[in-house]
Amino acid sequence: MNAELKQKWLAALRSGEYKQCRTSLRKQDNSFCCLGVLYDVSGTSWEPRQDFGDYISSDGEVVFLSEEMLAATGISQDEQNILWRMNDRDRASFSEIADYIEQHL
Repeated sequence: MNAELKQKWLAALRSGEYKQCRTSLRKQDNSFCCLGVLYDVSGTSWEPRQDFGDYISSDGEVVFLSEEMLAATGISQDEQNILWRMNDRDRASFSEIADYIEQHL
């Protein structure tokens, strides 16, 4: 994974500035999943989806990273799935997820 982007992501996850959500990259209450935080620190733009109460990323994603984002970050599909499960199913905190990223990505 790109070392500079990884450090920005870790810092953002641990900053306390991002409210955590599940089932969406970003919700309209300005909460994010761990993957949404990655999109945000990478400089993506967001478009609100009025009908669903969440946002869509500049590359058209709502729940997962796009193929382009996976390639740009060096994150594999399996790694993305682990992070998604930690955030959405296991309800791990951003701090716990950051620890995992630091050790495994």
